[in-house]
Amino acid sequence: MPFAGLIVFDYETGLKTKLTYSQVGMTTHHSNLVQPLRKHAKAEPTVKLVEGIVTELVKDNGRVTGVKYREKDSQDLKVIRAPLTVISDGTYSKFRKVSPNVTDSETESHVIGIEIRNAEHPDPSYPEVGVGSPLVQTVTYRLDDTTSRVLIMFRDKPPENIAQFLEFQVAPNLPDFLQIPVLEALKRQSYYKCVQAKRTPASNDNLPGVLVLGDALNARDPIAASGMSATLNDVKFWQRTLSGIPDLSDDEAFLKQKELFMKQRKSYSWTVNMAAHTLITLGSERQSSSIKLRYALMRNTKALEDVPREVQQAASDLFSLLNVDEGLLRMLLFNSCRDAVLQCITWRSLIEPWKTVQDIYGIITKYRSIISADV
Repeated sequence: MPFAGLIVFDYETGLKTKLTYSQVGMTTHHSNLVQPLRKHAKAEPTVKLVEGIVTELVKDNGRVTGVKYREKDSQDLKVIRAPLTVISDGTYSKFRKVSPNVTDSETESHVIGIEIRNAEHPDPSYPEVGVGSPLVQTVTYRLDDTTSRVLIMFRDKPPENIAQFLEFQVAPNLPDFLQIPVLEALKRQSYYKCVQAKRTPASNDNLPGVLVLGDALNARDPIAASGMSATLNDVKFWQRTLSGIPDLSDDEAFLKQKELFMKQRKSYSWTVNMAAHTLITLGSERQSSSIKLRYALMRNTKALEDVPREVQQAASDLFSLLNVDEGLLRMLLFNSCRDAVLQCITWRSLIEPWKTVQDIYGIITKYRSIISADV
């Protein structure tokens, strides 16, 4: 389903703001996207599908040359070799730490997903992000005309009885349009799985013969709903790049492109990574400074919407030059350089909007090298 941006609301203050993206986004059932991709890949004449469970990587002289795997049907242990091995085994990857250079993952929150029916969204083209609750943060988005998904995120230890936790503690505190659909969903299904949401900084393993992609390379909290976007951008880079490397055994050429990849991907990945980290940390922290920052964020985002259209366009052009999405920028700035932002994005944006734009530009220019490092 297409969506145009996000509605962010604060459970504690009741403030609400709408962030519009520069491009239309999409939400979908994971299988509805992945299975057709799998079908098309299998249909390619040069593709041979072998199914099994990989047990370890094969290395020769410091180079990954293939994998050992247990065949799906026979359970026989076999080895398959190739000039390039792609690791894409998700957030809980067993193989992403292919070298000591790779940064460890850390658990940022816990997530429970609920599918609800016939919810009356305030604006169907804008998913809703709820922050500021001492209990949970939430994301709600449509999957089709009648079905929506609610992601419930919390940073504390998972409760022993998830169903009771959802029914008696979470549901009564949700927005009105969600309460009845969530309670009805709980009646249809009593068992819900709680999973860890990992924060995985991207690292250059600097190892020939192997490429790590997807959440195994770089993952962020699902509150930003941006994992597939980051992955497809990464795939797009390598789709163009691999065709320019005639021999995948040319380690020098491959490692040069891998280094370039790690630099170029930051133009889009650091935006969503910092936005996700900001939403989950700033949204759940109970310190007075965090509450004030959330309040300032909600108020000043709303103030910026009243800035004259030509000034908004100038700001959008500026952000485009920096490869930053305008809506997400407003959030990530609060995590990158909070004090500086509080000084420049104030109510004077209504009076001196050009000055505000110039201040933002100066802050981004000054802090970008810090922001883009390992996020």
